[in-house]
Amino acid sequence: MSHFEGSVVAPRNHVRWMIRRDLFDVLGIEAQLSDPWTEEKFLECLRQRNIVGSVVERGERIIGYFVYQLEKDSMSIIHCAVDPKFRRQGVFSAMLNKLKGKLSDHRRNSIQIDVDHSLTSLHLALKANAFRAIMKDPETYSFFYYL
Repeated sequence: MSHFEGSVVAPRNHVRWMIRRDLFDVLGIEAQLSDPWTEEKFLECLRQRNIVGSVVERGERIIGYFVYQLEKDSMSIIHCAVDPKFRRQGVFSAMLNKLKGKLSDHRRNSIQIDVDHSLTSLHLALKANAFRAIMKDPETYSFFYYL
């Protein structure tokens, strides 16, 4: 009997920089959101020097993405999404782990994200990944998370 028979290998999530040709797939996921970004919004953001886009692939398929801003001593996630068919499969954790790997005591040492109160699954995912809510904005009903 082979060592691998009967064992289940978890699918691998690969995180890499977003490139222009990824936008077709990214916009397909985005279209499933309640307030989707347009192609123009993505391009406007990604043209800025301090904003980076990344995608999460499983095999050849893009299953999630995130856009973050590099600041002097921190990173701020400004937009992210996971394909609904791949939620609760470690995709968001893979995104956060990629960003955590970029942290340094000497440069950027924190990650922030502002989350609308209605996004319960995102709140739970952030808490599961050691983020903590540090502020609530009563005007927008959003929470500011910090790692």
